[in-house]
Amino acid sequence: MRCGLTDEIEIGQERGSALVQSFLSSDTARRWQLGIAGGRLTIPLNDASGQTVGFCGRAIGIQEPKYRNSTGDLLFQRNGLVFGLDQASEAIRKQGTALLVEGPLDVIQLHQAGFTNAVACLGTSVSEMQLQLLRRQGMKHLLIALDGDDAGQAATERLIEQLQPHLVAGGLSASVVQFPEGEDADGLLRAQEATAVECLIASAGHWLEWRLDRLLAPLATSTGEPSLKTLQAIEQAGQALVEQLPDGVLRRSAEQRLNGTLQGQSDQTTATRAKSQSIAAAIEPCAATARQRAEHRALRLFIHAPECRDLLGCLSLQDPACRLALEWLSSLALVAVDASIAGMALQLVGELPGTVGAAIAQAAEPGPDVIGVLQRDPQAELQALLEVLEPISPLEHH
Repeated sequence: MRCGLTDEIEIGQERGSALVQSFLSSDTARRWQLGIAGGRLTIPLNDASGQTVGFCGRAIGIQEPKYRNSTGDLLFQRNGLVFGLDQASEAIRKQGTALLVEGPLDVIQLHQAGFTNAVACLGTSVSEMQLQLLRRQGMKHLLIALDGDDAGQAATERLIEQLQPHLVAGGLSASVVQFPEGEDADGLLRAQEATAVECLIASAGHWLEWRLDRLLAPLATSTGEPSLKTLQAIEQAGQALVEQLPDGVLRRSAEQRLNGTLQGQSDQTTATRAKSQSIAAAIEPCAATARQRAEHRALRLFIHAPECRDLLGCLSLQDPACRLALEWLSSLALVAVDASIAGMALQLVGELPGTVGAAIAQAAEPGPDVIGVLQRDPQAELQALLEVLEPISPLEHH
């Protein structure tokens, strides 16, 4: 018969162990050196080299706080450690992308599901030291995937504001993975399969679009005519945001979106189309030669005719903007959950070099009539392109 505090702790540990085993495999537990103590999952905190410098206790039940970390000392400083970086470094180097979540258990669940570039910063802010640690591993793009509750969304906004000088200076880009309200990576993976997270990552929005969406949200959620006070507040906040951006594509895109919405053009598709067309008109040079025109048509066909992508991907494009645009589009096609990549392509426009973004914008939205022709008879367009552009023979790669 069990009795006393020691036995109660043992019973709690047994129950906690059974609960953890219901969503974490034994291989995962060994890989991350997990344990159970006092109703909490104990998680070692390792530095980038894999050396344990502290521990984190994650509540298994409804205990508060949800996470409890070791006290900071000479070895462990929370703002100088990126959780999971020792395990994610290889994936980050290969992909150039880090997936940032809030808690260590989110990271562990994501790695178990195959998202091996996931890391956490043990909080909702990223210090300069943590950013440098990620960049040393080759991070060029940050996927921000904080929790879907109000606190997580507020933290996302603070983080983007914090990173904005790096984002507008170049060398770092970011997009936001929008979890359903109240959800986080851990909970979503327990409730659904990894496909749900894949879809959210594939639909992640550019950081500036996310900020604009959040700023303009009161207009989208309002059931009646917004008050003058609301419109003035949004206009002032929007102007403050625009003034933080340097002259260029991002600033023009933000102004276009804000002006269009505040003038009553609240339809997101219309605003996105107007944005992409204005960018293209401002920075896309005219394609002077038949070959240049054909290369731009090849991008258009790649987006709207999935059955032609394998052959189009073998074309040797000479125009630097078209060549880089095709590389980006090929990467999108690899992660797309369905055949359509037009919407994903438009999300790239603001974060790519001007001519590259413009080429993608024009290719993604050539107009419904053109899209209809491409989709009805893509082989005719492909044949016409091959008469101008020579495909690379697979033998030439050996």
